[in-house]
Amino acid sequence: FGPQLRTVGVAVGGGGRDAEEGDDGDNDDGGVSGGGPQYVFVTATLPEDVLESIQNEFPDVVQLRGPGLHRVAPAVHQTLVDVSVPPTMHRDARACFDIKINELTKALRGRRCARTLVFCNTVETCRNVENALRRKDRGGRRSKVWCYHGALSHEARVGNLREFSSGGDEDGRGGGDR
Repeated sequence: FGPQLRTVGVAVGGGGRDAEEGDDGDNDDGGVSGGGPQYVFVTATLPEDVLESIQNEFPDVVQLRGPGLHRVAPAVHQTLVDVSVPPTMHRDARACFDIKINELTKALRGRRCARTLVFCNTVETCRNVENALRRKDRGGRRSKVWCYHGALSHEARVGNLREFSSGGDEDGRGGGDR
């Protein structure tokens, strides 16, 4: 992510803000009216390697974290699906996944909406969920499925996000191998 972060600085005309650029920290705006641009990175999750890249590129970065920062927008309905597995099955990865995908499928069928985001912990899990959802609806009549994760090219992520936001692609189905 380092090279991508550097392009952000170039695109907005320079590096980060510091005291030499005229920010004495005594103003009421939290020090944002100083000489250079202010960079704000917002994320629901922050892997350690990405955090390290941000800290390397922006050594004066200030992190704000806390339960009050992660809120659902008023127009968004959030449904949390309990995908707990019995303790006796914790060591059987396939059984755990099957239970979780069945619960997810029930939740998706029980609450039809225009768009749904499913968050996964890993790229592998994301791919498995994508494949399972596509297998359960091979014709794409009930849903369209797109992935958005770091293993996809930037172009694929942008395309998938654009298609998701607009409600579908030209043939009305989800993006093929995405």
